[in-house]
Amino acid sequence: MGANIDDVTFRTDNINGPLLTVNNKFDLNNIDRNSANTVLLTDGYRYQNQSVFANAQLGWRSRVYLDATFRADWNSTLWTAGAITYPTIGLSGIVTELIPGLKSMVFPYWKVRASYSEVGNSPDPALYLLDPRAVQNNGAVTRNTRRRNTNLQPERTKSFELGTNIHFFDSKLQIDATYYKASTLNQFYNPRLSSTSTTSNIYLNGGRVDNQGVEMSLRFNDSVGKFNYGTYLTWTWNENKIVDLHFTDPETGEVHDGNGLPMGGFGGLNTFLYEGGSLGDVYVTTLATDEHGYYKLTSAGMVMADYDEKDMIYAGSTDAKHRLSWGGHIGYAGFTASFLFTARLGGIAISKTQAILDYYGISQDTADAREKGYLEFNGMRSYDIQGYYQTLGVRDGVMSQYVYDATNVRLAEVSLGYDFPVSKWGAPWLKGLNVSLVGNNLAMLFLKAPFDPEMTSNVGTYNQGVDYFMQPSTRSLGFSVKVKFGHVSNVK
Repeated sequence: MGANIDDVTFRTDNINGPLLTVNNKFDLNNIDRNSANTVLLTDGYRYQNQSVFANAQLGWRSRVYLDATFRADWNSTLWTAGAITYPTIGLSGIVTELIPGLKSMVFPYWKVRASYSEVGNSPDPALYLLDPRAVQNNGAVTRNTRRRNTNLQPERTKSFELGTNIHFFDSKLQIDATYYKASTLNQFYNPRLSSTSTTSNIYLNGGRVDNQGVEMSLRFNDSVGKFNYGTYLTWTWNENKIVDLHFTDPETGEVHDGNGLPMGGFGGLNTFLYEGGSLGDVYVTTLATDEHGYYKLTSAGMVMADYDEKDMIYAGSTDAKHRLSWGGHIGYAGFTASFLFTARLGGIAISKTQAILDYYGISQDTADAREKGYLEFNGMRSYDIQGYYQTLGVRDGVMSQYVYDATNVRLAEVSLGYDFPVSKWGAPWLKGLNVSLVGNNLAMLFLKAPFDPEMTSNVGTYNQGVDYFMQPSTRSLGFSVKVKFGHVSNVK
């Protein structure tokens, strides 16, 4: 059992304005305090979360285990919600110990498990900041146009998991399988309000997103004298689905339809949420076409970009549904060698870098086109190679031309090591000494995208798998020494 109080006080004082006398000297004393464009901004808040929690574990004859945890939060930003509770319960049983006669050398171990949990998330305290947000020297006030919602509820995720572990042949062969499903409710959305409203937007609870998946692994290990070997294979499948995108204003009762809600994008791509879609869905700009599907052309015979957001087309999801890995090891008389291959199957990747390189004519594609001497579209040849690629690669870009399959296969790791026979050295305080050479991300065996799709330019939920002049992934080689010491007893 335990308790916790998290108390956060935040304050910021900002001054923004034109420089006074010295160019490029960014100093408070070099800001023109008398300018009408100088803005003073003071913000701050105090946030507190009080928690109590407890956990318990029960076991029966080393065969059945029950684990339970409970947490209750009182959150200052969710004061109308009262106590917010998060229960967790898990039950596991060793079947080979429960059923007499089932356990054998061929079938030595079988365990099943199930669990249910709830976790939550509170909103950003900054959502509750009061007006005014900023005051200019001329007396103009910059107000917070977002309407506050004092009835927000905690975002809540309810998760359920089933799993099993099975061993065969004296535990040399092991199978592990898990199925999980999580539903996230009361998510925080920020829809825009109607033009007749005195405020621009409001944070509301609503929607439901389901996430489910399967994880499976198969392992085999054996030894013959001083020689040992093993291999393992893992497979994971995951998908998320937007089930509901409606949320109700608690003050007016108005139901907002979140379908088509933009979650942010840049330069010709955006993420729009729709019921039945996923959080990784990306929409992109495309070339303008007529009713027959042919590209619309300018009077000079060049293709035309369609930058209208409402005409963006669905490019795919940046999420990979399947991942595979295969690894193994061999060892003999202290020497060990291991390897790991990984594969990502599916999903899309988008390269803004490629678009900009095309615009300036320094990509391989533009070089190949110049070598060929012409391009083909609408069944006709065009010799204006520069015009074509500068239409595609202009700053916002026709991003439908820069969508790639993110499938890739790589040699993820190789290691070589040696365990010294320290037991023969007559040093009882030294229990182990290992020297290893390890290489990571050594070779890309299959890749369609012009960059490594496993790299990301941000850590948020949206706009994953987008390359915007990211640093390339790196290959690394390392050398490690591990020393294990032990206690030397003088007792005889």
